[in-house]
Amino acid sequence: MVSARKKAYFLPAGFVSIGTIVMLGISLGSTNWVSVTVTYHPNNTGDATESHATSYYGMFSGKYIVNRGLNPVETSFQVIDKLFKTDGEKGTGQVAYAFQMLFLIVGVLFAAIKCLFAFINGLTNPYHNIQGPRGLYIWNSVCGGCCLLALIIFPLAAQTSGMTEVFLDLIPEESISGFTYGTPYWLLLGALLSCAVSMAITYAYHNVNLEDRKAATKATSPATNTEVLMY
Repeated sequence: MVSARKKAYFLPAGFVSIGTIVMLGISLGSTNWVSVTVTYHPNNTGDATESHATSYYGMFSGKYIVNRGLNPVETSFQVIDKLFKTDGEKGTGQVAYAFQMLFLIVGVLFAAIKCLFAFINGLTNPYHNIQGPRGLYIWNSVCGGCCLLALIIFPLAAQTSGMTEVFLDLIPEESISGFTYGTPYWLLLGALLSCAVSMAITYAYHNVNLEDRKAATKATSPATNTEVLMY
């Protein structure tokens, strides 16, 4: 029989883990991870001019919107096609994208695993092995670590690996002037925090349970013979 206390700790941890899966899923499927502003410099000078092109993309698709004195032209593109199926120097961008996808997929996988085992602990009494609190620490740590690495890698890939330039059809007078990261990117931070919350819940239950065991052990231990203490 599962105690009410155990349900009160692990069932919320399971629902928090569902939130992790939802945030990672929304993040993966969205296109506005980053918005890129392109500035026009007439005659290749450094004169300040207005921004007239914007691009935004996610892990699978994106759009490039250009207004060069005419009506805005919107072009859609597939990230994988641009990175892996077109000619050009983009090896670093390919590697960064591959690692980004790897960490996101592993993060979703372990988010599902930690969700499953949180509910198992909330509804049953598994042995104290990989199915118990120890396993929840592992699953949450792996998922949170993947989210953290994805948070770090994506800006590096977008701004320093040349990946963004692959998606843009820039003319010589144009240059990238700014990056703005959208909600799907910051959902990774939410997923990371949800892993921390799940670990905190697991730790709180483990700590309370340990204190109760110590109290029970102390209460059932034989009283010390005061006569023995005299000698």
